[in-house]
Amino acid sequence: VVFISDPGDPGQTQYLAKTQDYEARFQAGSHTAALGGEQLTLRFRDSNPDAAPQSEAMGGATANLLMGNHPGQWSQVLPVFRALAWQDIYPSTSLRYLGGDGSLRGELTLRPGADLTRIVLQFKGLENPSIQDDQVVFLATEGAFELRALEFSQASQQGDTRVSGAFIPFEDGTIAFRAAGYDATQPLIIRWEEVWHPREVAPQTATVSD
Repeated sequence: VVFISDPGDPGQTQYLAKTQDYEARFQAGSHTAALGGEQLTLRFRDSNPDAAPQSEAMGGATANLLMGNHPGQWSQVLPVFRALAWQDIYPSTSLRYLGGDGSLRGELTLRPGADLTRIVLQFKGLENPSIQDDQVVFLATEGAFELRALEFSQASQQGDTRVSGAFIPFEDGTIAFRAAGYDATQPLIIRWEEVWHPREVAPQTATVSD
């Protein structure tokens, strides 16, 4: 997966990522993933509106966006990138998205002084997700959207140290992060993966009750 600068929607969509199964459009503080006619928008609630995505790691290739039937609306020879970054999307917190093998990988880095409780994910487009400690699944007509493989870590002289953490759901449908036993004087890194599963490979999930 690579990220393409999208000039076709100035002031709105700034980057586009395409996988074999779906596409995602990135803006300041949010992105929208689409599979067929269904969409899910993930927004970082109350994030810094001035923290726009910045491209990183040019991919050494170009792409053409041939949208619609009018050549005048096509965009050609656009640079592609391997990562996007948002500096200070929250105070002392940065966000990155990287392309995985048919998926997107998100990464939050909280520097000393950052407040983990401020980071809240809002979703629009699909409802009633199945939520476990390290997995969030939204079922759709054409498949399922999944956030998975949640990982918390901190760097130390001995290497990366894993930290216990989980997704925390709220009654209003938002989701936050919880981490236990970490050193607030050292950076905390949270990583996850986002995948659209077409219907034939949609994951099986258990029902989670209160």
